[in-house]
Amino acid sequence: FKQKTAYEIGVRLVGSEMCIRDRYIARSPKDKKSKGLVILIHGFSGSSESMTKIGNVLLKNGYSIICFDCYGRGCSDGTEFTNCPEVFTSMISQGLFALQVKVPVHIIGYSMGGIIASEYCKIFPHLVKSLILIAPAGINVDVPFAVRWGSFYPIGEIFVGLAGYILLKRHYKQCSGKTIKSEINVRKYHCNLKAYYSSLLCSIRNMPWETYDFTDIKTPKYLIYSSSDEIITFTKDDIAKFGNLDYEEVHGYTHSKLICKEVGEKIYKYIEEQVN
Repeated sequence: FKQKTAYEIGVRLVGSEMCIRDRYIARSPKDKKSKGLVILIHGFSGSSESMTKIGNVLLKNGYSIICFDCYGRGCSDGTEFTNCPEVFTSMISQGLFALQVKVPVHIIGYSMGGIIASEYCKIFPHLVKSLILIAPAGINVDVPFAVRWGSFYPIGEIFVGLAGYILLKRHYKQCSGKTIKSEINVRKYHCNLKAYYSSLLCSIRNMPWETYDFTDIKTPKYLIYSSSDEIITFTKDDIAKFGNLDYEEVHGYTHSKLICKEVGEKIYKYIEEQVN
């Protein structure tokens, strides 16, 4: 993460002849044997760089990390395929296959990434040691009125084509890449403006923001959420919908502030004490 470099692989969607470029950041601890591999999945409008602080904590404590840019975000190509959990899971599984990952992993999902990580656990339970959810979507999301109703056709297309840049400008300036020799230098904005907005719209329309079933997941689960989160909140009844899991409520963290060093330390402690 410190070197701000990313790499690229080709991912072929199931049932399609299309090969889509998917970028990822990968790091391993220096001068020590890795304790294991952790996959980090960012949220709705983020990128792999969004997970830097948590990734650095794990890296410092001896874990290797891989963080993919979901379709249309960061430096990955966008796709016209439905941005549903199964498609993102296919992206991750094929990415790990291409990287010849042959060991079970820990997987961390933040916000929308929580749904994606959970879906991966459902389909490939034998490949996952633990599932860590940071304020995951899927049960209770406070989607702004303009976003919820503005996603319908053709309003969404008008929004993407005309108003997207103005309204989403602050999210857009996060991560992108410029090829330098065989590597990609990661910068502070997304790579493809049109693909970014289209992917956000497709995700709004097709992700199960409040209807995802977490109870089928048999993988050990750990939930972290904040009482100060303005977007995703949980009651005791909501937590029961996750089935059997460990959970922790933190205080004073807004939704975006949850992907921080302090939460990374809690995740590291959970993996060390409860899983390994």
